[in-house]
Amino acid sequence: MNSIKLDQKGMSHVIVALVVVLVGAVGFSWYRVYQGQNQTDGSTTETSQEQQPITKADLQQSTDKLQQDLDKAEAELDSSQFDEDIDALL
Repeated sequence: MNSIKLDQKGMSHVIVALVVVLVGAVGFSWYRVYQGQNQTDGSTTETSQEQQPITKADLQQSTDKLQQDLDKAEAELDSSQFDEDIDALL
């Protein structure tokens, strides 16, 4: 019988090629992130001098809106359907 000989001589080239591609991809990604952070579009961000202070009325309005959204979400939830699905799984 002839035995099959597994020759791994060509694997080192494949591994080297994969390492080169991986290092290139990481380097390119780093370069793109670095360039994106250093790019300016000509606009400058102003300091907090132009920001309006948050008033108690603003906070109350936001809280009321969030409570309305929460109430709406709870009204739309059908817990009986959830219970049926859980029972079907068990």
